[in-house]
Amino acid sequence: MTSITETSAAHTANGRRVTHSAELCRLTVLSAQSQVDLAVPLRVPLAVVIPGIVDTIVNHSNFNEFDHSAEQFEPVDWTLSKVGRAPLAPTLSLHEHGIRDGELLVLEAADTAAPPPLFDDIMYTVAATDADIYRRWTPITARIVGSSAALVAALVAALALVLGDAGLIGAVCGGVTSLVLTVAAVVAARVYGDTASSITLGCTAVPLAFVSGALCVPGTVLSAHLLLGSAFAAAVTLICLRLCGAGLAVFTALLVVLLAAVGTFAVATTLPEARTATVSSAVIAAALIVLTFTARLSMLFARLPLPPVPTPSNPLDDDRDGLPEPELPGLTELTERPGRARSYLTGLIVATSVVALTAAVALAWSWPGQGIVWPNLALAFATAVVLMFRGRTYAGAHQAVPLIAAGISVILVLLGGMAWTHRDHALVVFAITMTVLLLSLILGILAPQNTFSPVMRRAAELLDLAAIAAIVPLICWVSGLFALMRGL
Repeated sequence: MTSITETSAAHTANGRRVTHSAELCRLTVLSAQSQVDLAVPLRVPLAVVIPGIVDTIVNHSNFNEFDHSAEQFEPVDWTLSKVGRAPLAPTLSLHEHGIRDGELLVLEAADTAAPPPLFDDIMYTVAATDADIYRRWTPITARIVGSSAALVAALVAALALVLGDAGLIGAVCGGVTSLVLTVAAVVAARVYGDTASSITLGCTAVPLAFVSGALCVPGTVLSAHLLLGSAFAAAVTLICLRLCGAGLAVFTALLVVLLAAVGTFAVATTLPEARTATVSSAVIAAALIVLTFTARLSMLFARLPLPPVPTPSNPLDDDRDGLPEPELPGLTELTERPGRARSYLTGLIVATSVVALTAAVALAWSWPGQGIVWPNLALAFATAVVLMFRGRTYAGAHQAVPLIAAGISVILVLLGGMAWTHRDHALVVFAITMTVLLLSLILGILAPQNTFSPVMRRAAELLDLAAIAAIVPLICWVSGLFALMRGL
């Protein structure tokens, strides 16, 4: 009784009482094959009104003498909408939606897709085609193109200094230009906060620094030239890494690769009698060892704190309770350090993958004069398998892709070298390459869509461990340690 009184009071205006019929809204409801004129409550939610509208249309369809085709009324959820508009919210009333007398509403199933829009302008239709996937020219696109052109220009400039035999003048030009670009990279990162430009400027400074160091050594280009050039480039990369504070993954990868080059060329300079296979096997061993500790090194570089974990040889006792707790960083710094650790991890993995790939490919240089050297081939293949199996242990694509790509590249380069140098065995190379093709399709397309049992996962782990275990004897075989031990 209270609700009736409040409703009557709410609809009294200027001393004149509004009749109950004013609470009805006269509509035309259009379904797929019927059109019905109805008087619907104005202030009742549509979720309550729609079932009655559906029943009315069903009864109207049963007595329709002009259309005998069956109309589907099975869907549970129905919606009302204006013509060409989105469905009306079922929790609101017609009054809240702004529906007035005489309007036309469409009754549709809730899962009915909206009809495609009609265009009266043909050229607008052409322009709107694929608008959702069409990539416009944006400032980001311009930055990518400009940065790529700058990197290529730096490489061409460095190549011009090398081919032109500019000597000390070329070394000075390359060194000064590299210094200017390094300072510009630091200013762009620290003053303007433009990390992308800082990375581009730092990367363009590296090849010029390499050429500057190489030209400082007189004579024809030998390992000594490459050693000094790698040292100069590593110094510039280290400055960019420490002072820019940006591009941690890029500069870390460049620094590790250049340090590996410095070590390799240092050995080649001091030990000119060392065989390429021996140096390459040592580089592969160093790369795989660093790959094992990449996670720990990345946390160390990022200063990511780790809680102390007790070991059986170091049990807990009461004396430790009195020791002060280690000082932890603030929340803001603690949330930034994991990102830096992941960047360091990506850089280390990319660098070790590139170094291992280069060393494995270098083993093929002894093939043209000696035929197939099976120890070198076995070590390169084992390195590729280890890299690919290590890639499956990482959940992030930034870490998994470089390892898997490096392993596949080793196998494909080996097959390409065999196809070039051993043309008499073309059918054998073809069969092996087709096997690699099938395995790539199976492991890349079919395997991710299936769930493997623990037994199969354990079998893959055993293959990984077997490949790792085979690395050590193969390195000893290729480097000549076995022959040296037999000669003692």
